[in-house]
Amino acid sequence: MIQGLVAHGAVELRTGIRDRTLLLMTYLFPLGFYGFLGAFMTDLNPGFLDVMIPGMAVFAMLAAAMFGLPAPLITARTTGVLRSYRINGVPTGAVFGVPAVTTVVHLLVVGAIIAMSAPVIFDAPPVGHVPAFALVMLIAAATHTALGALIGVVSANDRIAVLWSQLLFLPSVLLAGIIVPLEQIPELFQPLSLLLPASYAMEAFRGLALGADTLIAPWLAVGVLVAGAIAAFVLTWLCYAWDDHGAGRRLHPAFGALALLPYAVPAFVVTVWG
Repeated sequence: MIQGLVAHGAVELRTGIRDRTLLLMTYLFPLGFYGFLGAFMTDLNPGFLDVMIPGMAVFAMLAAAMFGLPAPLITARTTGVLRSYRINGVPTGAVFGVPAVTTVVHLLVVGAIIAMSAPVIFDAPPVGHVPAFALVMLIAAATHTALGALIGVVSANDRIAVLWSQLLFLPSVLLAGIIVPLEQIPELFQPLSLLLPASYAMEAFRGLALGADTLIAPWLAVGVLVAGAIAAFVLTWLCYAWDDHGAGRRLHPAFGALALLPYAVPAFVVTVWG
């Protein structure tokens, strides 16, 4: 079985480079946006440099996980590929777990490119604690890919998947501290910000890797991300189906909304008790 999983992972890694859509969402789109925003925002808002490296790393996670991961899972289910996996004894967890792991690997590469190039090209502050940056990158990438896999499992078709992805992607770009620090987000929107995994990723990056003051305690943010990753992967497994008829599904797809619970609890606590 181990050899089979390794072979599956190798195929997925090669697919991520050869497939145009995956290549676009994993590398070209986030790195292109990084270059554009770096050239544009450094003149408009010099303070952007302080969050540039973590912000663009989190943006890459959102692009790859929200728009690169769900579609192949949906296509495999609707075309009968997953049904053939079941016939050949492929474990449920491997079907979505292996693509998620390979996406994390690609994101680690993208994060390294951003972290090494931003201080040279845009004079952004370098990462102060490289091991902490790598740890947060790994955990945050796993959290977002888990959500991407969940979206692919609970969505009936590509259009529904895009809708769910946009509901996470757009608010995250605007409200999660990717462009400006979270404490500069208007207080009216901060409770909404705390419902977004990207907000906790940004706070963990800023506090642990850059040594900046944060609105959320950095290790608390890491704990929330870990809880969110576990919840999303478990719910992905429970809501998974081998075909469009729901074969093998243990929970109704609506239960996928419980993946937001690890973020809703701290958001409620901060909102009520400050």
